[in-house]
Amino acid sequence: MNRKDFLDFANLCFTEFGDRVKYWITFCGPWSLAYTGYGTGTIAPGRGASSSSVETFSSRCLLPPDLTFCRPYRTRIHHAASGDPGTEPYLVGHHQLLAHAAAVKLYRENYESTQKGKIGIILQQIWPVALTDSEEDRAATQRSIDYMLGW
Repeated sequence: MNRKDFLDFANLCFTEFGDRVKYWITFCGPWSLAYTGYGTGTIAPGRGASSSSVETFSSRCLLPPDLTFCRPYRTRIHHAASGDPGTEPYLVGHHQLLAHAAAVKLYRENYESTQKGKIGIILQQIWPVALTDSEEDRAATQRSIDYMLGW
């Protein structure tokens, strides 16, 4: 779905349901789609790369390799996928944010004043805690937070 299609869909939803919906969410966990759909290729659309590339990508992302939500996907990696995990997750995330911004702008300019609703995005975060109070552990914790929320 391109940004125009997303905006058309959002406009339809605002028009048809705005009298009953007061809290709108454009995306729920955009990082998850970008990371697992286009980085590891473990969920749709499965645009990751070979399993060795996925392990390389995963090792660079500052997240623990044994995360509970990752375990079920490891056996479903698309070994012959044709994606580029070095660039595609970031492009996908960028376009998700552009689509979110366009939908927010549409809602605020055309619907918010009459429908009195609110619109936002849900960002997910695995909240790490430093193992010790050392500067190195605190810096690693901050890098992990920055990576997931700030990428």
